[in-house]
Amino acid sequence: MNNRELEGKIKNAVEKSTPDVWERVQNDISYGKGEIVTMSDKKRKSKIVGIISSVAAALVLISAAVFGITNYNKADLKPVSTIYLEVNPQIELSLNTYNKVLEATPRNEDGKKVLGDMNLKNTELDVALNAVLGSMVKNGYLTKDANSVLISVEHETLVKANYLNIEVLESVENNGFGFATVVQTVENNNELKSEAKKLNITSGKAKLIRTIKENGVKASEEDLSKLSVHELNLILQSHINEDNKDESINNKGTANKGEYISAEKAKEIALKAANVKENSVTDLEIDFDYDFGKMVYEVEFEAGNKEYDYELDAVSGEILKSHTEGKNSKNETSSKPANSSKPSSNSDIISSNKIDAVIAPEKALEIAISHAGVDKNRVSDVKSEIDLEDNSRYCYEVEFKANGYEYEYEIDAVSGKVLESKKELDD
Repeated sequence: MNNRELEGKIKNAVEKSTPDVWERVQNDISYGKGEIVTMSDKKRKSKIVGIISSVAAALVLISAAVFGITNYNKADLKPVSTIYLEVNPQIELSLNTYNKVLEATPRNEDGKKVLGDMNLKNTELDVALNAVLGSMVKNGYLTKDANSVLISVEHETLVKANYLNIEVLESVENNGFGFATVVQTVENNNELKSEAKKLNITSGKAKLIRTIKENGVKASEEDLSKLSVHELNLILQSHINEDNKDESINNKGTANKGEYISAEKAKEIALKAANVKENSVTDLEIDFDYDFGKMVYEVEFEAGNKEYDYELDAVSGEILKSHTEGKNSKNETSSKPANSSKPSSNSDIISSNKIDAVIAPEKALEIAISHAGVDKNRVSDVKSEIDLEDNSRYCYEVEFKANGYEYEYEIDAVSGKVLESKKELDD
């Protein structure tokens, strides 16, 4: 409807509501039915003002309706948040302000297979989530033994992203599939994108790895990037607790261990190797981790006056690494000749242990900085010392700070191989 048509309709409405009776009044007066009395035109003016006000109000209501419809359509078409679903299939859902799907986009070949010919446009978020996850089950990407799914939420504002985070978690939790779901809020920043690009993974997976590292996992970001979402969730669930939980990440459901031995079995193997009775054990910790290129159980405990540390292959139960030390003295199990002491220089190490070569401390620091991916000019508070590990090899323990983080490395003193690494926020 154009402005001229709108004005015509308003004029007709006003004329019908105020009929012209002046001619009939004049006829009544000529037949003696009344007399003309001069009156003030105040009431007539008031009536005209009332009519004008009514017309103005009608115009305001019509304008408001047109404005509301226009803006509703804009809000309906504008993407304001994004949901990323990842198992191995990667799928992106673009949402409007009413949490309706504007577009569903596969981000890899497996994602294309999951979406197939589904048309999710204009569907509610919970409907779209159930459809995608159901297709992942149907196509074998989510199974009883590998039941983890990573969902990353991005929004224009962090507060709204966290609200959407909870809504997504509830939708998945109520669908009855029994998933182990990790729902996290991901901020759209260049640092995270750069990290993801370097590791050749999604920003969502890079954020999950960062969270895992912040919870004390020793494996490097590069090693963790090679793991599946399910393996990462197993590690996350093993290390995260209410005391160190990040508010931007929610974890629901239990990640099934499938092919892996149970934590109870790992404990049994470690106690048997240490020749320790369970009733004498204190401070027992059993965690999933990644080392030696495979998933491992890390079993730590105290018994008597000793501390024990074991790493076991999480599939076979084979002991990959063991370490025992007294509570008040380091490397109690290390055997050294009488009157010997810790070597004080590289030459001492070479002569006493008959090894071919030992890298310099500066080289060990260089290896650590390169592995951390930081600018050496930003490194401070460097500490480096060499020590005998497992009574078999010498390693450098390197510590430094950079870019608001503290780094700790264990590096083989002969080969220069990074054996362990740790990164945490600098308090």
